[in-house]
Amino acid sequence: MSTGFWAYSIWGIVLLAIIGVYVVAIFRRSRSERKRVTRTPKGATPSQDSSLVASTTDTGKGGGVSAMAIPRDPQQYAKAMAPKK
Repeated sequence: MSTGFWAYSIWGIVLLAIIGVYVVAIFRRSRSERKRVTRTPKGATPSQDSSLVASTTDTGKGGGVSAMAIPRDPQQYAKAMAPKK
């Protein structure tokens, strides 16, 4: 085996290592950017106003309209939907 073969082999290994480090760096950067984008809070924040839900009923003899305020605050919603004693 000649000296040229060893020189090209070493340069090939060094080049592959550089390309590997570059690919890993790009993968980590894109992965961290995806994590930042998906970490937005979901739902309503506590202490926001309530939503008004209206419904109509038709029994054939007349209808009715009922409305109910649904709080967006999770604690108040749980209190409102808890069974009454």
